[in-house]
Formats: sequence, structure tokens, C-alpha cells
Amino acid sequence: VALLSTTSVNARDRYTGANDPVYNTNNNLIAVSQNDLFYGSLLASNNFDDYGNAGQGAGSVYFWSQSSTAWSYIGSNYGQNYYDWTNGSSNTSVAGYNGKTDISWIYGYAYMQCTSTARLHCISQ
Repeated sequence: VALLSTTSVNARDRYTGANDPVYNTNNNLIAVSQNDLFYGSLLASNNFDDYGNAGQGAGSVYFWSQSSTAWSYIGSNYGQNYYDWTNGSSNTSVAGYNGKTDISWIYGYAYMQCTSTARLHCISQ
């Protein structure tokens, strides 16, 4: 599941494992529960690719989110997120940073140009 917010669905509501621990692809525990994942600091870095390989230096790669610090849709004042990610006619969106364990992993950069390159945070359920 991609952790993206839209006008109708918050990123945190896409993930249904409320009481499940969350691990990165390197098998490190990053959150004890959904609450810790979305409302606290991560216990370990999420800076690994699909195969458990370390990513680039922390804070050097962006991830689309259009989410606030509560993993909810942040609203049009902070970009239009491609009109719910359906077209490229908007100018900006909200993104987080790779490798961060504080809230900047989801909300680190507001007004990121939609023509910029960014990745997605995905979580397995």
C-alpha cells in the first residue's frame, strides 16, 4: 500500500495493521504499532530499498506524501498533489525525506515542485 494522502483517504487509513509491528526491509523494527508509525518517531531508519539494501544518505531523497504530521491529507494550501495523483497539472505537493526517524520522514518538504523526482513509501499488510 502506498502511503499517500488524497482528499478522500488519509495515508494512515490505507494501512490496516493497527496492532502489528512494522519492520523495514532490512528486518529492523521501526514501529511497534500503527500508532507509533504514524504519530511518533521511528525506532530505526526506513532508508532501505525493496531488497534491504541501504539507500542514499539520509535526507537526500524525497518521498511523495501530501500528508501532515498526523499522516492525514494536508489540504490544498500545501499543493494539489496532482489533483489526487491523477494528473500533472498542479504545481506543488508535500514530501518527506529518506532515512529520517522524526516526522520529516513524511512531512519534510512542503511545496515540492511536481516536476521534481520523488519516490513512494509503501507498506506491506
